[in-house]
Amino acid sequence: MIHFKIILSFLLCSQFFLAQDRKIYGVVKDSTGSVLPGVNILVEGKQTYTTTDFYGNYNIKANSADFLIFSYVGMKSKKISANPEEINVTLQADTIVEDLLPPVIQQKKPKYAISRVSEEDLKNGNNPNYNFNKNAKNNLFVIFISSFNGLQKEDFDFQQKYKILYSGPGSYSAKYLNKYNKLTFEYLTRKYKKDWLSEVRQDAIGLKKYSN
Repeated sequence: MIHFKIILSFLLCSQFFLAQDRKIYGVVKDSTGSVLPGVNILVEGKQTYTTTDFYGNYNIKANSADFLIFSYVGMKSKKISANPEEINVTLQADTIVEDLLPPVIQQKKPKYAISRVSEEDLKNGNNPNYNFNKNAKNNLFVIFISSFNGLQKEDFDFQQKYKILYSGPGSYSAKYLNKYNKLTFEYLTRKYKKDWLSEVRQDAIGLKKYSN
């Protein structure tokens, strides 16, 4: 009887831990090894979702019994068990089925493309002016936020409305991030006046200084 109770307790504890949400994280790339910003990640059967940041990084809460669906325009969607905590994904070229996504994160084909890294890019890796101008030529506009712990519905709405991508700070210095974001803020103000200021995330790096 005691032996049975021990087994039962073990099974109940196992079920409890399986049902607990924990942070899943990783990087999403294409078949050439280039990172993919703006990939949608959805926990199947739930309203939990996020997107990859500028570096292709993501994190999302899920339990080990869940499945994650990775979707991106022009790529085959991929469904993966959320069992390991670190899940790095490679997406293959194809047309995705947008019905997999809830309406709030339906994608349109992105206007930007991630170009290959040149010698000049490596030389100017820590030059915010160079990187901003290069990204702008590819219609890629980024706002660095203090921490990238998933996005809310209003964040997705902002990204879609202003054609902006939120990203975590990566390994850049505070000076770099402040300067880069200032260039993005100036671009937004030129294009949308100051309408965006009331909708942007308040943890956007350098926002307080810019808006004062």
